[in-house]
Amino acid sequence: MPSAKINIGDEEKLVEQLLKEKIGAVRRNEHQMSTSWDSQMSYLLSTALANYEFERIGGGSFATEEFQHGIKNYVPEGHTFKAFPIQFTHYETDRMMTHMMKN
Repeated sequence: MPSAKINIGDEEKLVEQLLKEKIGAVRRNEHQMSTSWDSQMSYLLSTALANYEFERIGGGSFATEEFQHGIKNYVPEGHTFKAFPIQFTHYETDRMMTHMMKN
């Protein structure tokens, strides 16, 4: 019996949506905070993610200064940007959330 092909793009979108919902729920229920998602920041972070993946695969990096400059120009004065990359080898969003909450 042939196995069904997985569309990676669709899986990425689903995982992203589920994580956004779970993060929003934690912020709302545990911290009484609202959550909004910034598409411009997502665009800027895509450079960092591509660089991280390229570094892991090819050992080099690119656009590091451009990324840092873009973030510095985008983040409002008096605010702090904090982020760290996480790579998972599964699609289990509950496990992802557990790992992220520990970090």
